[in-house]
Amino acid sequence: MIKHLIELGVSIIIVTVIAALHRRLSRWPERLSPTPVAQVPCRDVLIAIGLAVVIIVVQWVFFNDPTVQVLR
Repeated sequence: MIKHLIELGVSIIIVTVIAALHRRLSRWPERLSPTPVAQVPCRDVLIAIGLAVVIIVVQWVFFNDPTVQVLR
């Protein structure tokens, strides 16, 4: 369970960093191919992250079978 929480936390941090650096990172491709960049409002980003967290939690609750044997 702790492993899943760590993975979820790392994923949220990575998405947050990418969203924060979006404007800086979009300058490089703009020089290669000048196309309009869609600006995503912060509210929409938070809604997307919230929905992702809800989906992951629902999957953990309903599809986490502790009797499954993972073959490695």
